[in-house]
Amino acid sequence: MKLHHRILALAFIMMFALLAAVPTTPAAAQSKGNGNAAPAQAGGVSINGNPIAITVYNNLLMAINYEGRNQFYGNNAGGTFVAVDGIVYGSAPPAGGNFRPVAFTPVSNSAVTGAGTAADPFKIVTVATAGNTGVRVTQTTTYVNGTSRYRVDLEVNNTANAARNVRVVHGADLYVNFPGNDLDYGYGFFDPNTGSVGAFTRDLQYVQSFTPITPASAFQEANYGVFWSRIGGANGAAGPGLNNTVDSSFHDAAAGLQFDRTLQASQSATAQASQSATISFSGGFGRVSDVGVTLPTTAPPPQEPPAELWFAVRPSHNVSVAPGSIMAYDVVITNVGRGRSIRSQVVFPFDPNLVELVDASFDVPTTWVSAVRADALVINIGRLGGRDGSTRGTIRFRIRHDAPRGVAISGRIQVGWDDYSGSGRSHSNAFNVLIDANAVNNPTYTLAAEPAVAPAGSPITFASGVFVPNEPVGIWYNRPDGTTTPVGTLRARADGSLQVNFSSHGLAAGTYSMVFFGHWSEFNAAAPFVLQ
Repeated sequence: MKLHHRILALAFIMMFALLAAVPTTPAAAQSKGNGNAAPAQAGGVSINGNPIAITVYNNLLMAINYEGRNQFYGNNAGGTFVAVDGIVYGSAPPAGGNFRPVAFTPVSNSAVTGAGTAADPFKIVTVATAGNTGVRVTQTTTYVNGTSRYRVDLEVNNTANAARNVRVVHGADLYVNFPGNDLDYGYGFFDPNTGSVGAFTRDLQYVQSFTPITPASAFQEANYGVFWSRIGGANGAAGPGLNNTVDSSFHDAAAGLQFDRTLQASQSATAQASQSATISFSGGFGRVSDVGVTLPTTAPPPQEPPAELWFAVRPSHNVSVAPGSIMAYDVVITNVGRGRSIRSQVVFPFDPNLVELVDASFDVPTTWVSAVRADALVINIGRLGGRDGSTRGTIRFRIRHDAPRGVAISGRIQVGWDDYSGSGRSHSNAFNVLIDANAVNNPTYTLAAEPAVAPAGSPITFASGVFVPNEPVGIWYNRPDGTTTPVGTLRARADGSLQVNFSSHGLAAGTYSMVFFGHWSEFNAAAPFVLQ
């Protein structure tokens, strides 16, 4: 219980009235990793095999499906990349971070030929050039129907009058999309018997791998961000290259093979001991026994990852509520962890001197009120699946007629859960609603701005404490001409607060507004600020 003077309540009401007209368009939803979205792909040709389907794009990106399940993150976060004299050519993969290769120049991408047999496999021939370097890449992708591997033969030709140092990398952000596995996660491995590198599922039954036919210069399996950074960075800059390591933990996996060649003027790469003109490798996807790799004998046992529950409380009135009226709380509980929660219990505190419980309703029968205490409501929740398993409901209270005005109804809801890794605890965002003569609800919450009026170019600190603990919060500001400029997405602290030190350098004088948008709570906190 917290007492507030009426003058403070009036200040809140005036602030919310001022902010009600502020545009609060939600920020874009978060996506995995950093960096821009991958460009749209064109010129794809598909082998619709079984169990593997393969699409090759004219920029040498690829999409692999196993029994209808996409095997690369974002469907096409994989393929062939070529670095020539320190510049990487290819197409930026989804969630590639700062990896932004220079685009290939597509030459051709053939229709599918062949019958899908061992003697006459399905075939796609794709040709692209690396800018004006004179390096020409011909990729022949083949697949024998009924198998768990595709094959790639690359011919890399130098048509220039100068020698070229060439690095070819074939790899992907592995989605590890198999029955029962946590999407995007696997145990990294390297098989010294075959040279295969990749990741396998939690239950050790399925694998994604790349296997050299021509001996590789290097291999690597790592977290996807680390992997892409080894290939390249911004503006086509080549990275340091793959480093012959694997991450054997259960993680967001990526893997690939590297082939280094020096091409003499007007000469093809010769990658095999016989000085053949091709670099060859295969990709294997499916059951370990079908792909034909050997997993490490020290492979970790299957273990369920932990659950992680967040709890958002959305009161029907966020400023004030009148005695005798109904206050409704919409509640949303979501498991954002990779593991399943077995059971959860929520404790919703209330002050019986201020409110009386009316009712509670939920979207599923496995969420129910198990106890009504003198000062708390206890809610039991059944199993919630990993990665966005959720339940929601509405809890209604009547404000007592004799509740004193000027007193705040405030608190946090506590939640605890058991999962297959142990247990966990968390709490909701804080709620704080004043009992007053009139019920007031505003579309925005208070966002403190310090200073609210400042010379152009000055730093301004914005802060709010209304969010769910660790909630991703989209941030943008509205300019005097009505246009919107994104700032970014940050996480609220463990107490639900977020503070941003904003630089107004380069902004013209005028009246602006800053907006924080909670991706979980869907709360908007906004504040005007004036640059002079």
